[in-house]
Amino acid sequence: MQTELCINELKYKMFLPFKDTDTIQRHIYMTKSPYELDLLQHMLAKLKDEKINEGGGDCA
Repeated sequence: MQTELCINELKYKMFLPFKDTDTIQRHIYMTKSPYELDLLQHMLAKLKDEKINEGGGDCA
């Protein structure tokens, strides 16, 4: 099953083959928005505010 999502002025399609049994896919299908949209928007705001380390860095 393919569904179209629209966030702000961005439109895109997602393939949700397990929307009837998968909780996350069902949420996306029912709300027509990304899963955990608030978290994604918060991350985007933080990434815009901070310089991103392009050198790899430590992931310990």
